[in-house]
Amino acid sequence: QTSGQTMAQIQWTRAYAPAASVPQSYQFASGALSLGDYLLVLEARLTDAGGQQVWTVIAQEAIALADLSPPEVHLVRPAAGALLPADFPVEADVSDLYSSIDIVDLLLDQQPPAAMASGPAPRYAAQLSGIADGLHGIRVRARDSTGHERTEPSTARAITVDGTAPQITIAGIADGQLSNQPLVAMVTVTDEHPASTEVLLDGSV
Repeated sequence: QTSGQTMAQIQWTRAYAPAASVPQSYQFASGALSLGDYLLVLEARLTDAGGQQVWTVIAQEAIALADLSPPEVHLVRPAAGALLPADFPVEADVSDLYSSIDIVDLLLDQQPPAAMASGPAPRYAAQLSGIADGLHGIRVRARDSTGHERTEPSTARAITVDGTAPQITIAGIADGQLSNQPLVAMVTVTDEHPASTEVLLDGSV
């Protein structure tokens, strides 16, 4: 790095004829390095006029280690195919190995993005309210401080909202009706996603 500290080095041994050039490739693992400016230095151990072997700088090149990857995004909840009320939370885990997170947006259908609030890392959350009944698609978009963006899942996660209470109709009897004959009540429950139904008489099943 430009601080003068050697962060990594590679050595190899090769014999070169005078004026010869042989390509030599090498790689440095950058995962543990901080972003910033670095200096690549090529040195060779040569024999000087006195017959001593000395390290001599052949070439050097200034480089910048930059973040080229977008954040990692994982939509935690709701689960795919979930049946939800009109008000429900959305949570996602967002992280970046090198850069800070600038913004995390919740994308619902074609609506404008809604900012998600940061919680204990790497969690982000938002609360949706008053969502219309029916099928919807959810995605999360994150951008880091270097401007790289990622949206996940690539195909919107499908969820279904049912915020409408069941419709109940009762036939065969009337409110306050008196009868000296047996009565049969016909109860009809209508709902897009029925779960369970109980008919109570004086508070008991």
